[in-house]
Parts: sequence; structure tokens; C-alpha cells
Amino acid sequence: MSSDNPPKHQYNGIQALRFVAASMVTIYHSFIYYDNLSGTPIKFHDYFDPGLLSRGVAIFFVISGFIMAMSAERLSIGKFLWHRALRIYFGYIAAIAIAVAAKTAVFGSYPMQLISFKSVSLLPFGEIGYPLGVEWSLVYEIAFYAVIAVLIALRYPAVRIAVMLVWMVAIMAFGGESTHLLPSASQILLSQYNLGFIAGYFCWHLKGMGVGRFRDFFILGIVLLLGDLIITWPLMRELFVVAGASLIVLGASDPRFSERFAADHPLVRWGNASYGLYLMHVTILGCVYAGSGQHGLGIYLTGLLMALAGGIFFGSCEFTLYQRLKRLIDARKKLVHAPVADKKPVTL
Repeated sequence: MSSDNPPKHQYNGIQALRFVAASMVTIYHSFIYYDNLSGTPIKFHDYFDPGLLSRGVAIFFVISGFIMAMSAERLSIGKFLWHRALRIYFGYIAAIAIAVAAKTAVFGSYPMQLISFKSVSLLPFGEIGYPLGVEWSLVYEIAFYAVIAVLIALRYPAVRIAVMLVWMVAIMAFGGESTHLLPSASQILLSQYNLGFIAGYFCWHLKGMGVGRFRDFFILGIVLLLGDLIITWPLMRELFVVAGASLIVLGASDPRFSERFAADHPLVRWGNASYGLYLMHVTILGCVYAGSGQHGLGIYLTGLLMALAGGIFFGSCEFTLYQRLKRLIDARKKLVHAPVADKKPVTL
């Protein structure tokens, strides 16, 4: 769900899509948390299934697979792993600190038992509590990074693609029992949630297909995302969602779509901030809905707008600091590993 900013303007369409996906998840959670904390559901439920907005996570996973495939071709294992670690954990720890401060201020205390090595490591320890309430997707993201590190070590593109194909087939054949939101280490690699990452990996290799037809990709992708509403078989439903998300990502990667978005376009800048929005939105929603003690459409919209604005603000600050840290550390590493010129004796 997080990634480095794609180079130059080439994938600004992907960045804009990332913000759309983060907003979908935020709006979805606004319904869930308002209903749970207020006890009075928004009547909009009578006309619309908020669960449709949860498809934003599938789009996130496909985007991550797309960007990680690009990284696998450009980075060494060491550089890839420390870039990923900095990207994930820097913002995550900052978000935890803010959540502790905010909830202590609003509710008088914070359940510190949620903060432990198991939870903060984002490793697959199964059914445990987490500080922010959104970590399940990050657990899958970290596991996928480990797979990408292995692919980088394999070096040959054809071998990498073969490994991903075998992984996909194994998940489709044996993954039903292993598909959980909070999997254990023995379950995570065969979980069907990984299909989004794998599809995104293949999307990177299919980029440029049907240039200029991004509208067709978007329309068909949305139809497939909605198609799972009439499907009861879990695997087929997941395949429809992943296929729809993949078509949307392919459309967003179209150069003719991306050229519509300059680097300073609001959707691109908010896309850069989408990881922070994802991390912070549940904390803000909980503080507003549970802390206000009010009910009704007004407080619902207030919480949603505060979650979007606060999440984007946090994400923008976090992204800027991350970029500066990454450049600083890259420069220092380059300096440390630079060859030292032979010293010649000075003659007077």
C-alpha cells in the first residue's frame, strides 16, 4: 500500500489512483466506525453497499505489485530492503505515536498492550491486536517484499515470471484454507490476498498494452469489481476483484492518462500522501465519532472530512521527511562506498 514515488511524471496516473483507493478505504471505514461507535447507521446504507468501497485495498495491492516489479529491475537486494523498511516503518511508528497522544487526549488513556514487538514488527503472527487497526494489509505487504527480495536474487526476468506464475497457481489450488486477514507465518504465502500483488507484478510487464484505451480499461475494471456481488464462490469472487483492479491499474499506467496529471496536481500530491492517510484515518474517525458523543449526518461528515484532511496532512509531512531521509542515507552510502584515489607522495 506504500511505495516510492515513481520516477518523474511517468506514473502520475498511478499516484492519482492511489489517492482514489485510499479515499475509498477511508469512506468505507467511516461507515463502519460510525455505525459501531454511534449505534445509529447512516440511512445511506439503504441505497448503497459500503462494502464496495473496500475494493480500494485490492487496487492498493495491485499498485504495490506494479511498483515492486519496477523496483526488482532497478535495485539491489540491500537497497530494495532498506528502502522498503524506511518507507513502511518510519511512517508507521510516527502514526502510532500520534495515535497514542490523540487517544490519550480524547479518552484519557490508550491500551498500551497493543504495542509490542509482534504488532510493531508487522510480521505474520496471526490473530493479535494492532495499534492502528489497519495493519493487516501491511503484514501482507511486508511478506510480499520478502518475495520480491528473492526475485531480485534470481536475476533472470524469465525465472522471476515463472516463480510468480507457480506461486499464483499454488494459491489458486491450495489457498482457501490459508486466506485470513491476520495470517500466521505458515498461512500467509498461500493466502488469496496475495493474488493482487502477483497481478500487479504482471501488470508492470504488460504496461503499454492498448495505449490510449485507458477508458475501456477503467470501464471494464469497474464492471469486474462490481461483478463479485453476484458471485458466491470465494476464489472466483477474489479473481473478479483482482482482475478488475488490475485493469484499472493498467489504465492508470497508460502514458496518455498520466500526462493529464502534472507533478503538482492535487491528486498526485495527495497520492504521495496516501500511505499516511491509510495509517491515520481510523484513529481520527474513532476520536471524532466516539469522542464527540454526537450522532447524525453532521458529525458523520465532520469525522470523514477530518479523517481525509488530517490523513493527507500527516501523509504529506511523512512523505516529505521520508524522501529527505532516503536521499540523505543514499548519499552517505554512496560516499562510503566510493573508491578512494591512490595517495601519491608529495615532493617538495
